Amino acid sequence: GTPKGEEPGINNMNFANNIGYVIHDVKTWCGGKDREYTFYSVEIDIDNYYIKVNYSSNVVTVYTKDSDGNYTVPYKAMICSTGTSTPTSGIYSIKLKWKWLALFGDVYGYYTTQIVGNILFHSVPYLEKGNPASLEYWEYDKLGTSASMGCIRLKVEDAMWIYYNCPSGTSVEFYSSSNPSPLGKPSAPKISGYTAPYRDWDPTDPDSSNPWRTNPPTSNEPQNTTQPENK
Repeated sequence: GTPKGEEPGINNMNFANNIGYVIHDVKTWCGGKDREYTFYSVEIDIDNYYIKVNYSSNVVTVYTKDSDGNYTVPYKAMICSTGTSTPTSGIYSIKLKWKWLALFGDVYGYYTTQIVGNILFHSVPYLEKGNPASLEYWEYDKLGTSASMGCIRLKVEDAMWIYYNCPSGTSVEFYSSSNPSPLGKPSAPKISGYTAPYRDWDPTDPDSSNPWRTNPPTSNEPQNTTQPENK
């Protein structure tokens, strides 16, 4: 997905002594009489992590520093979907973040982090803003393949991890290799075959209403045989 540009950044990071202060969930950014704000402050060292996106293998790897201060220690790997406009090289710095952001195609990204311009880390798209039970499940099944317009689609747990742990200033490098990651290539479940409500949720979403968490499907769960419309 790519942002529509209808909403300015919900938050920017302000730094003092290399500590990032996260402010998010601003319900109305500017103007109007009924501005509502929910503020959260989280202290994060901006030098904790270095992110590398292997765009051809559709894997994101997060690195931490070794004893010499170099980012050589693989810490976390994430399956992703890149796309036609994904950068093929270069090093960028994380900028703005949005909890929910409107994308092209009348869909929304959840836990969205800007890398450069319209290139973002975010969840697989949702049909309704603020509704984690409106997942484009047919797109979720494409994780691990090139499927986006250029953004880096992730499982919710991974998009959320970047959102909360990698503040503005965190470096993101793009490259290509047949070796997915020093940690291998993670997998993602295929959910299109499940009926609602399961297929409408990302199985990794920690939301307390997520049926994958509250009432996990059994092997006898009815399977969906209806093919979604192409979107």
